[in-house]
This record gives sequence, structure tokens and C-alpha cells, in this order.
Amino acid sequence: MNLSYMQGNMSIDQAFLMAVQFHQKGDYQEAELIYQQILKVQPTHYLSLGNLGLISAQLKKNEEAQQYLSQSTAINSNYYEGHTNLGNLHFNQGQYEAAVEAYKKALSISPNDAEVWSNLAATYLRMEKDEESIICYQKAIEINPKRADLHNALGDCYYILKMYKNAIKSYHNSLRINPNQIKYCHNLGYAYQNLGKHSEAIKYYQKALNIDPKNISLHVNLATALLLTKDFKNGWVEYEWRRKLDQYRKFSYKDFTPGKKIEGKSILIYAEQGIGDTIQFMRFIPLIENAAGDITFLCPKPLQLLLEDWCLFSDRVKIISEYETMAKYDFCLPLMSLPYVLGIGGISEIPIAFPEQFSTDSSRMADFKKIGSGIDLKVGIVWAGNPNHVRDNQRSISLVQLNPLFNLPSCTFFSLQVGDARNELYQKKNLHFSTSIEDCGQDFGNFWDTAKIISKLDLVVSVDTAVAHLSATMNKPTWIMISANPDWRWLLNCNSSPWYPSVRLFRQKELGDWEQVISDIRKQILKKREK
Repeated sequence: MNLSYMQGNMSIDQAFLMAVQFHQKGDYQEAELIYQQILKVQPTHYLSLGNLGLISAQLKKNEEAQQYLSQSTAINSNYYEGHTNLGNLHFNQGQYEAAVEAYKKALSISPNDAEVWSNLAATYLRMEKDEESIICYQKAIEINPKRADLHNALGDCYYILKMYKNAIKSYHNSLRINPNQIKYCHNLGYAYQNLGKHSEAIKYYQKALNIDPKNISLHVNLATALLLTKDFKNGWVEYEWRRKLDQYRKFSYKDFTPGKKIEGKSILIYAEQGIGDTIQFMRFIPLIENAAGDITFLCPKPLQLLLEDWCLFSDRVKIISEYETMAKYDFCLPLMSLPYVLGIGGISEIPIAFPEQFSTDSSRMADFKKIGSGIDLKVGIVWAGNPNHVRDNQRSISLVQLNPLFNLPSCTFFSLQVGDARNELYQKKNLHFSTSIEDCGQDFGNFWDTAKIISKLDLVVSVDTAVAHLSATMNKPTWIMISANPDWRWLLNCNSSPWYPSVRLFRQKELGDWEQVISDIRKQILKKREK
């Protein structure tokens, strides 16, 4: 439309109202035209400048948006919406300090706007200023206590700070306002699970699934809670939902599921998730290889040499570490689905991990001379796992936390640590004790190298890592430090493991309290040394 809206008898207020109507309909071009015509007549019309800034922001023209919004608030420093929109613009660009400044200016003009308090809280959360974020969400809730999303956001802040009881209270508040919101049920389940109240977690996961029965994440979280509480029968069924996740590896072969006949059929069994998972679950392969034809096991490359050396399976199992694109299989199956396919319904049905088949005294291992045969107790240590693991903040520790162990008499310590955490051995602050620790990890090229070290040790002390699984599978005495909120495989209220006879679990009594765990380990090493 080329007609000038400012011609004729239309006032600025009438033209502005018409522009707003176009703006609200999403006709940004027509709205922008009118705002510009208003500014030709009245250059200080800050409302038009502000709305031009909003249109520019909506069209991702960020520099132009900032210019318009800054002009509007310069003309009228009490232009509340201008400061708010400027804060939103800065927030969306990751300019959090500037966003805080803009939101604070808006609140100084209108302190009772719950939305702006919420925006300020979200900004502080991005800046990892969690306590400030909590204060802002509390203020927003004080203004508008019936907004379920604010209670949920406050719960998220408490959850980040591991204040799970407070998080649960906030999530309950959100659910009372909106009882059919899946996210609130899911959050409650997850908070209860982290607090160690697993029956409550299961209750809210199931409540959420009643609302959205095809929610993949809910099924997977329910599975871990069921497995942790020894409900293997239902847990394995729920755990199959993980295969629907977008990031899950897909093959073009038919899935092998319970009830399918596999006599004489070829099957590709492929490892998934971490190396520790692979070590733990490969024990199920012999249970299926007798019924099937040929089996190909696609394992992580760092494990291939070790598995070939150990001869864990019959000749009908081919071990590969790279997918053979030209190979043809009748079925494929992820390794961690074997318990489901085999119908493993209880702890008593878990097979022990190859206790008689490891040749740890093979000629290749006997050639390794790094560890002598002195009278000292030889203890391997691992203090950190994969930093990218979703639960790493609950399972890894720092080397310095193990310091109380290193002055134990008649004990020699060998680091099996790899990755960036191995550098802690050489940090200046640790040198007063770390120089007495033998750094074996520098020689590791794969897990066969790790295994040959473990074979020479008397004991392995580790956090929940692949090395712990390896050591335990070798039937080496393995003491594992476990969070009060453990991974499902370590179950609850026990210091032994049905997966590994040689494992002893040292559990936190309070979430995050590793000092007590390490103190218990120190006492037990002293007892072991006395014997």
C-alpha cells in the first residue's frame, strides 16, 4: 500500500493504533511503513521507535533493533516496555550483563511485573548465578503465585543446586496448579530419584506416562528406576524405549526380538553407550550363541585386542571394531537388549562374568615388568570417568580427595587414570603426594594394556568407570566408590554386586560426601594390610 497514512485527517494516535494492528497480525512490512511515517512527523515518538525495534528483533535484525530500542529509552527513560524488550534482545544474543541492566531498569519503573522478574531470573541462571536466580523467581511467584511455570522454574534452580527437597516442593506447587503437565510430573520423578525416594519417582514417571504414553525420555527414566529397585522384568521392557531416541544407532537389518527363531541365523550384536556397559553386558553373548548361527560382535576399538586375547566366546563369534558395510545379517541386536531378549527377570539369573576363562598369567602379560613383586600392597586407583558422561558430576572426584590413602604404610599406588584427569598427577598443588604414585596411564593404548597392569595388582580402588568393570570382570578385588544416588546397576542398600563377585561397594551416606567414603576405604585397606 503506497498511500501515506499521515495524509488526510488521521492523527498520530490513530496511525499508531493502525500500525499496532498490522504488527499484531504479523504484517511487519505495513506496520513498519506506518511507524516510519509517524517518525517523519514526530521524530521523538518513542513508542514507534520501540515497536520498530521489536519488529527488527523479530526479524533477527539485532543491530537495528538495538539502535531503535536505545533511541526510544533515551527519549523516554521511563519507557518500561522499551527497557524490557532491550533486555530480551540482549538475552537472546547471550549478552547477559547488558540484559540484567535493562531488566533492572524496567523493574525500577514497574517493580510488580512477574514476567520481567522471571526474565531476570532466567538471565542469572544462564550466568550460573543460581542464588540470585532463586531470589528473582521467588519475587515473581510472590507477585503471581498462580503461574505454574514460575514454580517449575524455581524448582529447576533448586535442582541445579542439588537442593532436591526444595525442588520437590516447587514442582508439587506447579503440579497443583496444572496437574496434567507432563514436564512437572517428569521433573518430580527425577528429583525424587536423585533424593533416593525411588518408589515416589516411579509413581510420578508412571503418572506422566498416563498423560503421554509415548514419551521416550519418560520410559527410559522409568526403566532406570525400576532396574535400580531390582524390578528387572519390567525394567528391561521399559529400557527398550532407549532405541527410539534420535541419537541411537540404527542399522538396516531386522531387529531380533523375543520369540523369533534364530537357529542357523546370523546376528550382528553391537555395543552401545560406554565401554563399561560393553564389559558388563558381553557376558550375555554366550547365552545366545548356542542357539544362533554365526554371531558378529561389533565392539569398541579399545576393547578388540583384549577380547581377542581372552577368547571369551566360541569360534562362532566374530569380533570386529569397525562396521563392515558389505556384510549381511539376518538380525541385529544392541548388546544391552540381551537381558530383555533372554528374559532375565531377577538377580539370580545374572551370569557371572567369565570367572574361569581369563588367562591373566598369559605369556603376553607375564612379560610386563612395570610392577614389581615386592611385599607392599599394590593398589590401582582411578578417580575420574568420562567427563562427557551425563552423570559424571555425581561419580568423578579429584585426585586430591584420595590424598588420605597415600600415606598408608606398606602400600604402593599405581594410577590407572587416563584422559585429562591424569594431568592432576603433575599439578603443582598435588606434587607433595603425587610423586609417590606410579603413572601407568601414560602407557595405555587400549584396554589390553590396562588389563595387564591390573593383573599385577592386589586391589583396584575406583570411581564408577570402565576400569572398575574391567578389573571386576577379571575377578580382581575391586572397591568402587558409589554416589548416594547410584547408577542403576549398583542397586541399593548393599555393599556387594550381583554382577561381580569380587566387587565391594563403598557408598555415600549423604549425596556428595566422598570424604566419608574415602575414610571407610582407608580403614579397610589398613585391615587388609594387617592380614
